[in-house]
Amino acid sequence: MMNFIRDNRSMCDADFAGANAHAFYDPPSTLSNTDKFISNTVLPALRNTCPGKPLFITESGWPSCGGQVGAGVASVNDELVALQGLNCAAQSVNLYGFECDDQLWKSDDNETSFEMWVKIQGFVDSC
Repeated sequence: MMNFIRDNRSMCDADFAGANAHAFYDPPSTLSNTDKFISNTVLPALRNTCPGKPLFITESGWPSCGGQVGAGVASVNDELVALQGLNCAAQSVNLYGFECDDQLWKSDDNETSFEMWVKIQGFVDSC
């Protein structure tokens, strides 16, 4: 993802710069640093490539089931911990969660399980 941002300055022709940013799919990022992945890796890359543009994280989350990628483990507990980190990251950038509901029509186990709504009822802000 970072190479795409760095190597495609045409992204900056828009009114804003944005990236889909999933620590789960970007080893060596881990569950415990989803907020730092956004603030220390993704946002600096966007700022460097598109200086002065408003920044958006257009999609982020963590799967609740499916396979493992590097240190990323897909589980409901890990998804909740990751969402807490993303909630903290969202205090410094517009960040959109992926997805409101599970997408059971998708063929990849991880891609089907990003649903947040039911899982985070009672979610407490812990930043």
